[in-house]
Amino acid sequence: MKLLEGSNFQRFDMLTIIVFTLLALVQGEVTVFYIIYLFWFQELLRTIIDNLFISNWSRTGAIATPTAMDRYSGFFLLFVYLVFILIVFGFMLNWGNHELIGININVFLFRNWFFNLNLILFAIEYAFYRKNLGMENLHLGAFNQNHIILHLSIILGAFIQLMVLKKLQVNDTITVLAVVAPFLIIKGIVDYRFYRKQKRTAN
Repeated sequence: MKLLEGSNFQRFDMLTIIVFTLLALVQGEVTVFYIIYLFWFQELLRTIIDNLFISNWSRTGAIATPTAMDRYSGFFLLFVYLVFILIVFGFMLNWGNHELIGININVFLFRNWFFNLNLILFAIEYAFYRKNLGMENLHLGAFNQNHIILHLSIILGAFIQLMVLKKLQVNDTITVLAVVAPFLIIKGIVDYRFYRKQKRTAN
């Protein structure tokens, strides 16, 4: 399935994020928490799927069993991120705005179908992607490429909303767009550089 091979997966992943986010935005069901939590949950799914494949490959003797540190340190880092995301983006930045907090709670409880469908589609995409590529492009452990993207996006998102948008008194739609833009830009740059490096290696 060439659509889910190599750089095509990154492009398809980016496209689905943009499409579902725009659809949810039109319906008024997107907040900054929605975006950041979506990015976090995608990384959680990626880590779980990678570990399931690694367990299967190790059991069949296809690969040497990675250390527990390599396999599970990423989960600890994601837990730290989750606490920060829930407290800061879920409640603190929306304190006093019951409508936005209500949307955040619906997202957290999986009552937002744009969010749910995005995650379901991503899980299917990534499972096929990992099956096709095997161990290639496998990022284990803490502070891998995907964690760095998530880390920078959280920092930039919080800075933009706290230091810039609060002072400008812009509406919620512009706030969401301004916070999601850094993630898409960083992700696009990192994915492009990785694709170029992969292409040079192949040649």
